[in-house]
Amino acid sequence: MALARPLTAAVRAHRRVLAVWGAGLATGIVALGVWTALALRASARETSDMKATAARLSTIQRDRQALFEREVSILRSHSRARLVQYEENLRKLAVRLPAFTIARGQAGRRRRMALTFDDGPHAGYTERILKILQEAGVRATFFVVGDCVVRYPELLRQAISRGHEIGNHTYRHRNLRTLSNLEIVTELEQNRDLVRQVGAVEMTLFRPPGGQFDDRVLRLAAALNYRTILWSSAPADHTSPPAELIEDRILGHVGNGVIILCHDGIEGTIEALPRVIASVRAAGYEFVTVSELLRNSP
Repeated sequence: MALARPLTAAVRAHRRVLAVWGAGLATGIVALGVWTALALRASARETSDMKATAARLSTIQRDRQALFEREVSILRSHSRARLVQYEENLRKLAVRLPAFTIARGQAGRRRRMALTFDDGPHAGYTERILKILQEAGVRATFFVVGDCVVRYPELLRQAISRGHEIGNHTYRHRNLRTLSNLEIVTELEQNRDLVRQVGAVEMTLFRPPGGQFDDRVLRLAAALNYRTILWSSAPADHTSPPAELIEDRILGHVGNGVIILCHDGIEGTIEALPRVIASVRAAGYEFVTVSELLRNSP
């Protein structure tokens, strides 16, 4: 009997340890359950966020693909034969043929110069230029922008009806060096189709907006059967200098085959134009279109 009491005390002590351990275990299980529930909830939120992000990315991708396909459709809206010819020309030009530009006409016996006007047509300006040219009996070359043609189609028709030449200055006047091949082709072809529709003329001359071009731009333009026309005289009238300065700058570069770059929509250019025409003629030169200048016989 003497041993029963210590044994009973030990059992009671063991039971207390088990009770404490069991309580701790129960608390741990509860804590584990809470953590698991929180983790599952966070995981569900993360999964939901990932699905939402994936859905947004998918939408963006679809929109980009739709935009690309729309641009491609613009290019491929032309006849299959024309597209095949374009691709064949591009392949030929890619064989390291020198891309070129034209900044001056041929120096023949006939003393000729060409007046060109960029960035039009513009209401309030183009009709005044046309009036001055008509009164002087001068034909010029207008490098037109599609956005402007859409707004003022009648001014384009007036220029064509009076014998002026029309060149391509792209549809939106963007820096072509920053565009993809497809975007460059679209800029040129949209404007070509628009001018063909409005004025029933076919453009064969091209001038890059802002004079911004590289070899890639020149090759694409050539593949579309354009001759790239730059200039040999530029009064920088786009900065709106006084008319007298515009006049002096042009008359300082008079010569056979000279291509003069002016801008439509500039008040000083309109003011200087009659005096420029008179002075150039007094020096023994005549004004012709760029295409006529390039055909100047020796």
